[in-house]
This record gives sequence, structure tokens and C-alpha cells, in this order.
Amino acid sequence: MGVFALFKVGDLVYYGATGVCRISDVTVRSFGTESGVYFVLRPIYDAKSTLFVPKENSLLTQKIHPVLMPEEILAMVSDYEDAEEVHIKEDKQRQERYKQLVVTGDRRKLARIVKILFKLREEMNAAGRKLRMADERILKEAERLLYDEISLSFQLERGQVIPFLFGEIKPEPKQ
Repeated sequence: MGVFALFKVGDLVYYGATGVCRISDVTVRSFGTESGVYFVLRPIYDAKSTLFVPKENSLLTQKIHPVLMPEEILAMVSDYEDAEEVHIKEDKQRQERYKQLVVTGDRRKLARIVKILFKLREEMNAAGRKLRMADERILKEAERLLYDEISLSFQLERGQVIPFLFGEIKPEPKQ
């Protein structure tokens, strides 16, 4: 079953490194000399952006996923608590690895990156130092991708997502 059979106009989806989007249309469009059927995606927190995902491009359509259900998010957070994630000490290796993980849009891995880099930033701040700029950029991008989905599912403010990830608050799923 193709991705077009899974979703319909109006559905919320998670799209690659963009995050949560609403499918606003499925339409035939021409870009240059190419014409085809496209999903029209609008990021929910960026009203000015519109993405056109061609039906025939499996590399792009495989990046469209259902938004995680609250139960899946809770499992993701508790899975992380059981996992042993090792911080990569070498800057260049860490940054390259984390960039790759952000591009995949794998929310479980994004949650791990956020937790690791958030803890590292706190440790460095306590020592009077700052997180490296490249790490800070990766942290911000991973946070943006995760926060949208988590805040939607649990009706949280963005500032409540980190306490949620660390188990400090236990919100009720959105009805």
C-alpha cells in the first residue's frame, strides 16, 4: 500500500526534517517541464511554508509518517530511560553523527540527541563554559522537530517538553 492510500487531506503527518505538517491538498502540478501528482504539506508552526512532495518520488514519500500517538511518545521516552546512550567525545564525529540522525527524522533518536546535548549543555554551564555552536544548532533543530509533535499530542507549551522528556512532568494525552 502506497503512502497516498494511508493519508488524506486534512491529516497531520510528520515529514522528514520538516516536522509536523498538515496535508492541505493532493494536486496535479507542473514544475518546469515535469508534471505530476503532489502532496501539498504545510508545516503547522510555519504558516509561510508550503512543501510539494511528488507521488512518484519514493525517496521523498517515504519520509511521510503518521504523527505519533501519545502512547508511542510515552513508550519512546521510557525506552530512552532503559537505553544506554554514549556521548561521542570527538567533536567532529559527534556533530556528523548527530546531523545524520536529525536528517533521518527518527524521533526516538532525536529524543536521545536532545537529552544528551541538553545534559551536556547543563554540565558545561555549571563549569562556566558553553556548548559548542555546532552542538547548539543540532540541539535546536532536534528540539524543534520533537517539540512540535510532543506539544500537539499532550497540549504542552514548548518549555514543558524538556521536563516531560526527563520524566519531571506527566501530562495527560490530548483527547
